[in-house]
Amino acid sequence: MSNSLFAIVSTPRPSVALAISAAAVKGVAITSVESKVRVIGHATVSLPLGAVEPTATAVNIADSAIVASAVRQVIKELPWKGRRVGLVVPDCVGKVSFLKLDQVPSRTNDLRKLIAWQVNKVLPFPIEEAQLEYFPGQQLPDGGREFVVGVIRRDIVEEYEGVCKTGGVYAGLVDLSVFNVVNVAALKLIDETQDWVLVHIMNGYSTVVFIRGNSVVLLRTLHTATGDDVAASLHQSAMFYEDRLKGHGVSRAVLVRGDEALVDLDLVESRMQTQFNVQVERLGSRDDFAFEGLDMAAVGAFAGPLGLMVRDEGLSG
Repeated sequence: MSNSLFAIVSTPRPSVALAISAAAVKGVAITSVESKVRVIGHATVSLPLGAVEPTATAVNIADSAIVASAVRQVIKELPWKGRRVGLVVPDCVGKVSFLKLDQVPSRTNDLRKLIAWQVNKVLPFPIEEAQLEYFPGQQLPDGGREFVVGVIRRDIVEEYEGVCKTGGVYAGLVDLSVFNVVNVAALKLIDETQDWVLVHIMNGYSTVVFIRGNSVVLLRTLHTATGDDVAASLHQSAMFYEDRLKGHGVSRAVLVRGDEALVDLDLVESRMQTQFNVQVERLGSRDDFAFEGLDMAAVGAFAGPLGLMVRDEGLSG
């Protein structure tokens, strides 16, 4: 995976990325030598309950002073003196759709207009008030193309950018966390003829993603508070994958907890193994996910910002 869905500007890969969630502000800095990622610093500052309340339809940053202060503190702890950073935001902040087009306009501007017109039909807010990005999904058997389309309300993007600016940095690239977690999981060599699944758990929500080859074919984010909630979302997603996407099973299942969500991971892992009949990997539990300078146990916690920084490179852990 190498697509960044919510790129605010066309810009090269950053060497520092932040993640802002309901639980914390995190930052990680990397360098790369001979296609090897080396983490040169990482930091986490916890946030009080209610300072950030991720949602797609309302104010997210309830206490901008506290969040900006946390951004400033994280940046201070990193061995880096720049101003531009990448930023990943909670999955539930965006609306992700899968749009099938029988014919794809040859002009980029016409394609964007068509996608915006189609997506506007199902949005709870006007498309004119949104930041819209898309990337090609799977090729369809009849010659058409599916597109993965993401939308975030523009004022919500500006909230996250604003606390970064007050904290002393410029968020030149903004993306949903889950796509970049997938980027990290995909660093491991995989069989592109096989399907695989990733479950991303954060404080208050979880996201289930199915990947076919190099294409995301299903993504569902739901508010979840317990392991049973996650398992129910997983089961519903698996049924859709089998019935609507003609899925024949996955060759790989990856479980990621990005923060200290109060979810029974053992329960979720057991349900995943039963659902898919494959051994479940916890991201960061294997040597092939090790990044120099970062303990394997911390890979899951920093996977979002790490994935943003390796998104355009053939870097391996």
